[in-house]
Amino acid sequence: MMILLISESRMMAHGRNVDTIWNWYSCSFLTGLVIDYEMLSKYCPECTTAKRDLGENCTDFSIWYKAHKPECSENCAGSSNAMEVKAAKILWH
Repeated sequence: MMILLISESRMMAHGRNVDTIWNWYSCSFLTGLVIDYEMLSKYCPECTTAKRDLGENCTDFSIWYKAHKPECSENCAGSSNAMEVKAAKILWH
């Protein structure tokens, strides 16, 4: 899972800037608060289990996935660099 954060101190020092992190959170040195964040993931444990148990090309999986899709944690495909760009676009649009 990639978490993209913008801290106030980074914005003040460098204009718009993003930090890509994996296991920790960033905060502003001035306020101690995170200004904004976007969580993107290329992995969903529920999908992985359903693919294994039902078979990815099975009709049962398709039916299950239609119901699961709105809450699926896999919301990004492609490279990690593409993921960072996607998160930045979401945050600034």
